[in-house]
Amino acid sequence: IEQYGADSLRFAVLSGTTMGNDIRYMPEKLEQASNFANKIWNAAKFIIMNRPEEEKVINFRKERSASMNIPAYYVFTNEELDKLVELKPKDISELKSILTPIKIKTHGNEIINIIKENK
Repeated sequence: IEQYGADSLRFAVLSGTTMGNDIRYMPEKLEQASNFANKIWNAAKFIIMNRPEEEKVINFRKERSASMNIPAYYVFTNEELDKLVELKPKDISELKSILTPIKIKTHGNEIINIIKENK
């Protein structure tokens, strides 16, 4: 576990074995599992690094909800967040397909500015 990590050990034990059979300790299998876990980690990190606007929009929602003393989903829901990050609206008219009119009136300009900063 110290050399390859717990995830590598779990993956090595579960992959390539059938129920009821004994499992042999094979260091090369642990190394392969460690390499695979590393690839998954790097892929996830790459995806997250290429969506910086999502983090900024989430922080905006958190700060806005705290300042207005309302739940975060009142600012916008997770579904609306996903649409904002995916569609990257450039102006208020493009926000109309994502947010309600009251949310656009209250938060629209700030959301547009956050998304524009990351283009």
